[in-house]
Amino acid sequence: DSPTQAPEGHLWVISPSGLFRFDGVQFERMRLPGAPIRRPVAAWTFADGSLWVVHDRGALTRVVDGRRTTFTERDGLPAVRGVELARDHDGVM
Repeated sequence: DSPTQAPEGHLWVISPSGLFRFDGVQFERMRLPGAPIRRPVAAWTFADGSLWVVHDRGALTRVVDGRRTTFTERDGLPAVRGVELARDHDGVM
């Protein structure tokens, strides 16, 4: 997937080894409390500053202000790689 740009300007870049933030000069691996986000396959940023990351097994993580919430099959998501997000013309997910 291609990088997604946060409202403040940095890019979130997905690689086989994780999720990285690029500020125009250097890459920084995303580090949050809890288990690492393993094998991210897609990411989106929104005007409210939230970052949404899809994992390879269908889990979806929302990151806001350094805190994260992960949604899984237990929350009604399919346990497949095909989870996708989309925004409407108003920017609503």
